[in-house]
Amino acid sequence: MKHNAILRIILFSITIVVLLAILAAGLTLRRWEWRLDPLAASPEESMAAVPAEEGTASRDSAVTVSSSQVREMEINWAAGSILIQPADVQEITISESTVSDEANAMRWRHSGSKLAIDFCENTRLKGFGINVSLRKDLTILVPRDFALDSLEVNAASAKLKVQQLTIREVDIDTASGECEFTDCAVDELDVDTASGDIRFQGTLKALDCEAASACVYAELDNVPSRVSMDSMSGSLNLTLPEDAGFTLSMDTMSGKFTSDFATTSQNGNHICGNGGCLVKMNAMSGDVSIHKAHSTAHDTHETEHHD
Repeated sequence: MKHNAILRIILFSITIVVLLAILAAGLTLRRWEWRLDPLAASPEESMAAVPAEEGTASRDSAVTVSSSQVREMEINWAAGSILIQPADVQEITISESTVSDEANAMRWRHSGSKLAIDFCENTRLKGFGINVSLRKDLTILVPRDFALDSLEVNAASAKLKVQQLTIREVDIDTASGECEFTDCAVDELDVDTASGDIRFQGTLKALDCEAASACVYAELDNVPSRVSMDSMSGSLNLTLPEDAGFTLSMDTMSGKFTSDFATTSQNGNHICGNGGCLVKMNAMSGDVSIHKAHSTAHDTHETEHHD
């Protein structure tokens, strides 16, 4: 098992080096190529029959987009922060912190059911893809009953905060920006990051994370079906309901497993209750901690496991 782990770590290390190179530059050229003209449609959008809205953020007022026509959201942001939260608004309201000139202002496009937001004009032409020296804060307010089919966030070092939203699929690609979800309901969360920690509180059905040294902290009100993490040295920290059942598969060289739940060992796996939630951890030295929600000191049971 150690031999397989070493081979996997070597391959994963190569992947991380490539990922860091791409993310340090901003994002992949394919993602940004169509934005040489910041108002040009992407190849997919150019085929859409629905007329598109587009524009540049004003320095004096926020941008508003009809919430009834948006089911997908894509955000491409370099540095600063991204905040998405419900408010007492009727439409999606987008604003950013003050910028020095129009060339550095946010660009946006609404086509079909998708709303895309870009960091600034001529994004690909700034440095290796984005103007990483400029930091701006993006704020997106949505109606309180608003829900999304998909949210895609591509960032270099921007910190993402999402509050009280229901989203079917979330896809995050970041270098060092942290991600924080508070009181959210998400079906599938997919994260690729180098060193940005992920914090999630709410309900979640499936989590997939690939990271170099980032840590995952998930405090869940439900028992998910799957939690998977591939990491060099990051840790996985789960808090689950008291009646949770899980099966942990852990392939590490020096990682440690601790749990508030009583577990048994079977075929190299750690099993609790009905074993329903499948937890998988592949890492060189990543730890796994599974905590019991509202547990007390007298019923805490801790085990340790080294591969």
